[in-house]
Amino acid sequence: MSSGIQFQSTPPLHISMRFYGIAPLFLLLIAILIYNHKLQVQNLHWHSDWIVIAHLFVLGFILNHIYGSIFQLLPVLGAQTPKNVNQWSTPLWFLHNGGLSVFILAWLLNNKLLLWAGAASLFSAFLVYALFIVLSLKSLIRRSHIHNALLDSLGALFMGLVWAGFLVLGHAGNHFVLDRSVALGWHLRSLVVVWLVISIHAISLQVLPMFFVSHPLPEWWQRRASRLLLALLLCSTISSAFTELGGYQNLKDLVFNIFTFSVATWVCLFTGLNLRALLHRTKKNPDISLNLWLFGFGLAGLLALIWLINSLPGSYLQLLSWGYGRLEAILTGVWLLIWGGIIIQAMIRKIIPFLIWQQLMQTGSKPLPIMGRIFHRYLDSLSGFSVSVLALFYLISPPDWEERGWIIATLLLFWSLSHSANLLRSAWVYYQAISREAPISPTNHSSSIT
Repeated sequence: MSSGIQFQSTPPLHISMRFYGIAPLFLLLIAILIYNHKLQVQNLHWHSDWIVIAHLFVLGFILNHIYGSIFQLLPVLGAQTPKNVNQWSTPLWFLHNGGLSVFILAWLLNNKLLLWAGAASLFSAFLVYALFIVLSLKSLIRRSHIHNALLDSLGALFMGLVWAGFLVLGHAGNHFVLDRSVALGWHLRSLVVVWLVISIHAISLQVLPMFFVSHPLPEWWQRRASRLLLALLLCSTISSAFTELGGYQNLKDLVFNIFTFSVATWVCLFTGLNLRALLHRTKKNPDISLNLWLFGFGLAGLLALIWLINSLPGSYLQLLSWGYGRLEAILTGVWLLIWGGIIIQAMIRKIIPFLIWQQLMQTGSKPLPIMGRIFHRYLDSLSGFSVSVLALFYLISPPDWEERGWIIATLLLFWSLSHSANLLRSAWVYYQAISREAPISPTNHSSSIT
């Protein structure tokens, strides 16, 4: 395992599990709304339905998993977290998930007052999260690359929230110098591209070497990668605002293409380095999590390569434009399903069973369950299969096909229910063990990590 880990500092299990447990329910909500024709997925242009789907998926599913992981990751990496982590995680959970619920209700009822209430709650949750990270890291004399990457992710999150503020105020009837499409575009780039990828980068710096015994990524990449991506976002955002306010419309496409080329190159390097590390890992036995990592990184690298080629002058691959083109919504969805679906699923497949196993070991429960069997194999396979097929189907299915929405909702349903069932199973294994009932597949300490 990676050096510098302090397992004695692991917070109580329920702190992370409350975030993990509610996350798949938002997938279920998306499926139900599609089934009931409250959300339409046949139209590829940006509209209110796509905005609701994106917020339910990003804020409901992805961000809950990242919150749960960070509350476990920071203490074991030596950060001096505030003494009672529960005093931070509890208000964050209620502010975030309550605010998101009110936000969706505001959309269903078309109520601006509820929209303001939901937005205020979500912004408060982000503030709590940012303060927790900053206070946890401020006492460190020497921060690791993971700590620095988490701080960089906060920078991207802050920029995304600034653009979100413009959008909320604009929806309330206020008018600004910047066009709404500009604010929406950079809101997406800040959160969907930069914040999400840097967050995955930070967590994977610990998860991949620890669980797959893969070689660490090159030192130069670990030290500078996240800071470089954040700098690209900052420079591109300032340049875009300058061209918009100064009336230099002829430079607008140039700024977009430079940003696209730079970020796509970064993603190609990131996925390539991680694929190389996984393929040359010391621990050779494959599992579902490894297959998801390989598939997710491979698909993300391919998408980034097409994106890179498309940004070159005179390119005929006019597929991945960040303008208001016809394919913007579906390609953003594929990007989210890769990073927030396939790769998040691969992470959780390792993190949650390890947390269960670690908590049981600290309590002295014997015998310990085999970590690889805490999640049910068939449910695990169904979760991975559902999200992988969903990403591919979302990419290649005819956009105006009437059955498209029904199939997407069905895949989301299978993904949500199988993932929820595995979470319930892991909780059953844990409470069975601490109540001194025989857990599944007992073994000794040395052989229970798989």
